[in-house]
Amino acid sequence: MNNANQQDHLDLTKFVLPKEFWQNRVATTDKNGQATPKPRDPASVLAHDTVQVGKPKERKSKGVKPLKFYQLPQPIFDNLVLQKASASVFGTLAALYEAWFRSGVAADHLNPLPLAKCDFESRRITRLQRHRALKRLIQTGWIFMDRSDAKNPLVTLTWKRHFTP
Repeated sequence: MNNANQQDHLDLTKFVLPKEFWQNRVATTDKNGQATPKPRDPASVLAHDTVQVGKPKERKSKGVKPLKFYQLPQPIFDNLVLQKASASVFGTLAALYEAWFRSGVAADHLNPLPLAKCDFESRRITRLQRHRALKRLIQTGWIFMDRSDAKNPLVTLTWKRHFTP
């Protein structure tokens, strides 16, 4: 047990600081043994005390963290399971919910929301799978699509309250 403590204990005798580090930080002594601190101007203190070693690290963008919890009503799952819906339907539903959740703050989330806000690529849902899944969700009545703008249709989640800013 004593050997384990010796291994865990940090040996500070091998830690040596360069002479330049101590030059302006240690007080000098005069002929009488009195300590006199070295006078330093503030500009040299800032220039001397800040040492940059190597390149500064670039910050990586963390991106958007995936949701860990989806609060969906139980009848949606019951209905889709009874219809033997595919995984792409559940993935599309999750992408719609996540886009709805991220499109607002507190109780004010966009509903209807543009379909372009949904991230289907991260869930590996192809265009054809997305088309079939949206068709299935429209048939069951859980979403409504307004295709008045053909390039960016609006999707309304029918179980959430409507909010447009």
